[in-house]
Amino acid sequence: LCRNMMWCLSNLLRYDGDGPCKEDPDAPPPDLCPWDKLKGMVPVFEGLLRELGQRINSSKKQIESGALSEHDPDYNQCLQCCQDTLWAIQNAQIYQELAPRCSFVADLFKSDVVDMIIAFMQLDSVSLLSPSLRIIGTFLCGEDEVTRSVLQKGYLKVCAVTNDRVS
Repeated sequence: LCRNMMWCLSNLLRYDGDGPCKEDPDAPPPDLCPWDKLKGMVPVFEGLLRELGQRINSSKKQIESGALSEHDPDYNQCLQCCQDTLWAIQNAQIYQELAPRCSFVADLFKSDVVDMIIAFMQLDSVSLLSPSLRIIGTFLCGEDEVTRSVLQKGYLKVCAVTNDRVS
């Protein structure tokens, strides 16, 4: 159910239109759904990531203690749903580029979504690390204020820990 819901949300956020208008390249494309109609997804993402993060952390502790296998279907389903949610958020970042005056970035940073994405980078899970890095990387390519906000949330500290773990 979660995977299907995220697939639908991800497709809703995905943009395959014509791109910016030639007459006014700073205006959002006329075929891009206005962010104001979609911003209600932020609390959905926040709630899902919080719940999935708690389940994944609980399962990780059980795996470390030997009480649960890494191949547990419920654990893997949580990982997959979390990964799908992160990719849906990545698709939403089109608003950062094509509708820079909308409240997309502000709405995400008002929530705990970015904090949770950075926290997922600390888990020993390649399936969560990849979309998390894409999302944060896209933010870091944006305005200086957005980069500053990401850094204030502890991104560099997490990178150092993640790098030590991968090395």
